[in-house]
Amino acid sequence: MNVKGVLACLVMATAVAMAQVQCGLTSCLGNEQCCGTTCFDPTSQGCCGGQVFSPVSATCCNNAKVCSAGQRGCCPPQDLGLSGPSDCSWLNVDNLLTELFQVVCGSTSACSIESPSGNFGFNNNVWASVVNKFGTVCAVVFSGQNVASTMLAGRLQSASKAYTASSFSTPALALSSANLYAQSQPGGIWWGSERTNAIDPAMAYSGDQASWGGPCNSTASNNQTVSSSDPLCGKVVGGMQMVGGGLALYSADGHLLGGLGVAGDTSCTDHIIAWRLRNGINLDYIPLGVDPSGTDNIIYPASNPFGHPECSAAATTASQLLGSLYPVKTATPTA
Repeated sequence: MNVKGVLACLVMATAVAMAQVQCGLTSCLGNEQCCGTTCFDPTSQGCCGGQVFSPVSATCCNNAKVCSAGQRGCCPPQDLGLSGPSDCSWLNVDNLLTELFQVVCGSTSACSIESPSGNFGFNNNVWASVVNKFGTVCAVVFSGQNVASTMLAGRLQSASKAYTASSFSTPALALSSANLYAQSQPGGIWWGSERTNAIDPAMAYSGDQASWGGPCNSTASNNQTVSSSDPLCGKVVGGMQMVGGGLALYSADGHLLGGLGVAGDTSCTDHIIAWRLRNGINLDYIPLGVDPSGTDNIIYPASNPFGHPECSAAATTASQLLGSLYPVKTATPTA
């Protein structure tokens, strides 16, 4: 064959190859063919129309994803863990209230005194709030006989701490509100977050004050004086509180469900109560955290990149024992 013939053949082969391997903006390789905008090898794959192909099961993962290492074939899309933005069905409010009484009052009913002891702070009654991962308030309760037995500022603070912990945590990383303190100071990576996520005053102060602390989605009264739902129930209040007392909530299969916030005592005591309360309601199947043990426990001193100021020597010691006395649990993800 002469030189001109060879060159002609090469040009023709190149043109054919280019026509075969160009798939949208993608240049396919070798024997690959075009399937929509995706290249695939017809000898080992199928045309998935843009969906993911699983080489293990040799099928197209329609509306799904290829499984991670250790799993086979196609796996369903990651479930949100909630049915929607207003879903609070995963929370047993009665159980939350009983556990709060147990942790703060040492009994299964509201504290009969205004100064319950045992959590290494001012011995105040406290508020506890829960939000789901979208920020919707699912519970607002308090440990005392009535609203007058608590620090009133704790109501909104507890809701904000719950929102803070939930909104900063992810399915792979749990951050307590205490872990955010150091980096929320001037020059820190979260400096200014309080101003960009302010409490919505229209939501925070709406409704009847006589209902403050009333149960959300509960069949039992919060205490002797309040039976109707707190006006915060079902609303997104927002707010940022970069101090102790807020913890993210995770289900047994590893879903981030929302956050728990406790307020009304020192921030260190609020954290201690929140940790024990989360453990009691069995929503502490957390992923990796930033404290030395790999959890979202409070870290001292504040000079640590994720540190928090100490409140008292007793509270520091109590906080450091939380991991051993009330250990977090390991999630078992569903297939």
